[in-house]
Amino acid sequence: ERVEMIQTLFPVLDGLGEALESGKRLLEDGSPALHLPLRQRLRLALRALAGKTTCPGQVSARAVAAWLEGLGLVQERLLEVLATEGVRPIETKGRPFDPHWHLAVEAVPATGGIEPHTIVAQTRRGYALGDRALRCAEVVVARAPSQVSNSEAREISA
Repeated sequence: ERVEMIQTLFPVLDGLGEALESGKRLLEDGSPALHLPLRQRLRLALRALAGKTTCPGQVSARAVAAWLEGLGLVQERLLEVLATEGVRPIETKGRPFDPHWHLAVEAVPATGGIEPHTIVAQTRRGYALGDRALRCAEVVVARAPSQVSNSEAREISA
């Protein structure tokens, strides 16, 4: 069935998303020279190629950035293909929790003006086809400060 084939693509999209996030973290934690102008980064790369210096982290950061851009394009293309079939990602962050579209995997206290039962983060993207959830989005939901889970109640009373 067509829906089953579409659903087999979701783990592929998950993997692409995880690779993109991991790569972005790598770049953020990387060398401060990432912010150097392209000309200076190229000069450093040429010096490394000429054997005048060791290969700097900036060169690998540039390669990672290009790789991430390619992965992002693949992810966009897959989402476009799904959209032509009527499949769309389920909206999450900042939306009210709806058990028809969302699966709560964690609850955190509502802070900073966030209303209880509002989605504050997405842990796994969900997808819908028309008014049907093909895979519910896994989300973190804000709860009222007075709503204390059983495990938290045990910790408090201990």
